[in-house]
Amino acid sequence: MKKWILVLMILASCGGDEAGWDDQARRDFIAGCTDAGSPQDACECLQEKLEEANPELDDPEDIDTEQVAEFTRECLE
Repeated sequence: MKKWILVLMILASCGGDEAGWDDQARRDFIAGCTDAGSPQDACECLQEKLEEANPELDDPEDIDTEQVAEFTRECLE
């Protein structure tokens, strides 16, 4: 679970003036996820699910860790 907190912190640092996921936020999330040791396809799946569930992404720290865990399980199946 620590690695997801790290990934969310990386994502939080990518925020701009506009709400929502931009291409850089997507790339940074996936890079942080793979750097934490997760497979590329699972990271892409997780990013898509998180973006769908949290399209505005005003504050990535608000993403529920239980939601991350659930989506991670789904992406690894």
